[in-house]
Amino acid sequence: MNQVKILTSPTCSYCHAAKDLLNQQGISYQEVDVVNDSEQAQQLLA
Repeated sequence: MNQVKILTSPTCSYCHAAKDLLNQQGISYQEVDVVNDSEQAQQLLA
């Protein structure tokens, strides 16, 4: 199965809502904080 990756920002309300929904559904995901890990975020967007 494919792994879900979510790009987030600490101040993004949509990010928090998406993570809450994934957690409610029991879906595991990898979170990439674009503020604190911009290098990894750029790699995912490339």
